[in-house]
Amino acid sequence: MVDFGSIKKKAEALKGKAEGFVDDHKDQIGKGLDKAGDFVGKKTKKEEQVDKAVGKVKGLLDRDGGSSATAESTAAEAAPAEGAAPDDTAPGGRPSGGPDTTA
Repeated sequence: MVDFGSIKKKAEALKGKAEGFVDDHKDQIGKGLDKAGDFVGKKTKKEEQVDKAVGKVKGLLDRDGGSSATAESTAAEAAPAEGAAPDDTAPGGRPSGGPDTTA
C-alpha cells in the first residue's frame, strides 16, 4: 500500500528547497528571464506581449509564498489559447507582410 503521508512530506521538503533556491537566486533568474524574453520577443516580433509575460513571471519571483497554481494561471494568460490562430497582424491592424494602406 502507498504511504501518501510520506510522499507528501517529501514533496513539501522539495518545495521548500525549490523556494529557497529561488529566493537565493532571484537576480540571476530575473536576468535569465529578461535575456530569454528579449530573444523570443525579437524572433517572434511580439516584444510587447513577451515583455508582459516576463513581467508577470518576474512578479511571481518577488512574491513570498507564491503557489504553482498562480504560476500556471499566469502562464495560461500569457500563452495563446489552444487552437487559436496566430496573431498575424502588424501594428495598426493590417496583416503583417501586407502593403501599408494606412497612408
